[in-house]
Amino acid sequence: MKQQEQINSQLIILAREFRGFSQKALAEKAGVTQPAVAQLESGNSVAIGHDKLLQITNALGFPNEFFYSSEPRLSFGSSSYFYRKKITKASDKNFVSGLVNLLRIHLSTMLTMVDIEASNVLFKRHVDEDTNPAQIAELVRETWSIPNGPIQNLTYHVEKAGIIIIECPFGTNTIDGTSLYLNNLPPVIFINNSLPPDRYRFTLAHELGHIIMHSVPHELMEDEADAFASSLLMPDDDFIRSVVATSTGKVTISQLIKLKPYWKMAISAMMRKLLDTNRISNNEYRGMHIALSKLKLNRNEPQPFLKEKPALFKQILEACLGDYRVARSNAKSILNIYEDDFKLLYESFLPEPKLKIVSRT
Repeated sequence: MKQQEQINSQLIILAREFRGFSQKALAEKAGVTQPAVAQLESGNSVAIGHDKLLQITNALGFPNEFFYSSEPRLSFGSSSYFYRKKITKASDKNFVSGLVNLLRIHLSTMLTMVDIEASNVLFKRHVDEDTNPAQIAELVRETWSIPNGPIQNLTYHVEKAGIIIIECPFGTNTIDGTSLYLNNLPPVIFINNSLPPDRYRFTLAHELGHIIMHSVPHELMEDEADAFASSLLMPDDDFIRSVVATSTGKVTISQLIKLKPYWKMAISAMMRKLLDTNRISNNEYRGMHIALSKLKLNRNEPQPFLKEKPALFKQILEACLGDYRVARSNAKSILNIYEDDFKLLYESFLPEPKLKIVSRT
């Protein structure tokens, strides 16, 4: 075992959050006292002794080498993170924080082995008195040569800008996505892997808005990212023209259902666009929400199009780790995780080959 002074106490916290343990639960699992865990997490590993240190690190289920990395742990809600929804349960918050930190550390390791080439220009442009989110969205379309109308595959354009998209098992429906943009990494967008196709697209556009428009969190940033996403995916003039072309008068839910596979957007998002462009009144907007609820579509909209699939992160994994069987054996030496965690995090990207049953006639 290495010298105790070298242990990275922040990685103890990261691993505990990823496991969903409180300090008390970790102490009970490790057979030590809670103050011992607290001392270790505060950086005082010498005080608890070698044996207790081993008990704690073993209880966390990571190879010991993991805890001696110099990688930082970024706190939940730091300026690098922008969350789509407010998490209310501490356990959900801690797990997502640990998960995103762990994936970021793995990605840092893998990007020392491969280079990413971007063909779409990624720029920063802040909202100010002269520039609003819709104008920035229009600039993105122009810069990335996206034609008028619906964006057929937003994921393709985002990855061409060198942005890495990772679908994650968040284990909660209280968060759709988060993003980070650090000096030593390409921009990364983490998206809840349980999202339906329409919410995936809007979340991806929302997080792209954060990456482009925001460097420091502020109270208007979520509204700005929503406005950016709406304008990027449904430019006002194009969207209204499509509504007028398919309308025989008052806009209805059935009309928006028909438009959904064209725009690949949630009905609720199209309703909001109609309100924001003054196509419907506040009363009409509320009435449409009531109608949506009566049709039982407010929580379970139809999804008449396929979910977009990121490709860049899978390519990085394959280049660094190989196929599933090779990657599984490399997980401990390269990523400092055991096989069970590799399966949880990466099997959806590098699925285990299924055995074929061959019948004889």
